Amino acid sequence: MSPNYLPTKEKRTITDKLICKENLLIILLCLIVLITLLGCPDFHNDNVQWATLELILREDSTSFFFPTWAPFGNIVYIMCSQDTTLSGLWMLNPETNTKRLIKQNIGGPIATSADGKIAGLSYNTLIVFDTLGNTIWHKYIPGRWIIWLAFSRNNDGIYLSKTIDGQQRVPLLFISMTDSTQVDTILNDIQLGNFRITKNDSAVIYINETVEGGEPYHLFYKYKFASRIQSFILRENYTEGFDVNPVSPEWIAIGKRGNGLYEFIGRRILLHNMNNRENRLFEAYPYKKSYIYVCSWSPDGSKILLDVTPYVGGDPIRPLPSELWIAKDLF
Repeated sequence: MSPNYLPTKEKRTITDKLICKENLLIILLCLIVLITLLGCPDFHNDNVQWATLELILREDSTSFFFPTWAPFGNIVYIMCSQDTTLSGLWMLNPETNTKRLIKQNIGGPIATSADGKIAGLSYNTLIVFDTLGNTIWHKYIPGRWIIWLAFSRNNDGIYLSKTIDGQQRVPLLFISMTDSTQVDTILNDIQLGNFRITKNDSAVIYINETVEGGEPYHLFYKYKFASRIQSFILRENYTEGFDVNPVSPEWIAIGKRGNGLYEFIGRRILLHNMNNRENRLFEAYPYKKSYIYVCSWSPDGSKILLDVTPYVGGDPIRPLPSELWIAKDLF
C-alpha cells in the first residue's frame, strides 16, 4: 500500500522515522567533518602505531634507576627498596627472568661493556667491576657530579659527561683505563650532559635544550670523532630518554610526549633514521595512567628497554614505584 493511502497517524509515524534518519545522517556527517578538521583525542591522525609491550620486572615498594641493556645480554639496574638490604646494583636475565645482586653502595649513572665490565659511582669515585662485583679499576673524579657514562667499544676507556663547579657548560671527557692520567676533552658543551656513543666509537650523539614560546625543545646533534664535524639531527619537543641502535647506528630511539591528557610526560617512542630522515612513531605506555622513559636498545637492536612509571591522577600527579618493560615489534 502506498503511504498516501495510509491513515494520518501512520503517515506521521513514517514521516517522523524518515526525518529521524535524515537527522542522524546529518549528525554523523557533521561529526566526520569535525573529526577531520579538528582531530579527536581518541584517534590519532599522525600515523601512530602501537608497540608490543612486555613487563619484565615489577617489585612491591621498589623503584629502578638507570636500567641499561648490556651488550652481554643481561639488564643491569640500580634498585631502591624499602628493604635496604636489597638496594644496590642488580642484574636481570630477560630470557629466564632470574636476577641477582651484584654490588651494594653503587650509584648511577652506570655503563656496561661487551666483555662484561660494569661502571658505576661511589660518591665521586668512578668504579669498574665485573659481574660478580669484584673491583677492576677506580678513579676519583673531582667536580660536582657525573651525568652519563659509556665504555669505549674496545673496552679500554670510559666516556663521561660531568658538571664543573661555577660553569654552565658540561664537557664530554674520555678517560683511559690503561693510563688513568690520560683525560681527553672531546667536547666542551653538551648542555644537558646526556650522550650516546655510536658503533665503533665513530661519533657521539648528544642533546642541548632551547626554549621557544615558553616551551622547552631538545636539539639532537652528531659529532664525528675522526672529522670533528658536528651536524644537526632533529628538533623535538621535550624528550624522555634516547639511545642509538647498536646494530643499525643510523636509527635513534627517542621517548616523546603523549597526546591528550598529561601530554607533558613520556607516552611514545619515536624511531628516527639519521640517514634518510624516516620516522616511525609508536604509542608505548602499558597503563592509561603511566609514563615512559626510553633507556636502551637490546644488543640485537630489535627491542627497547623502558622505565615505566604508573601514577595516580590529580594535580599534581602522584608517581608510583617504577617498572621495567620491553617494547618490541618495532621493525
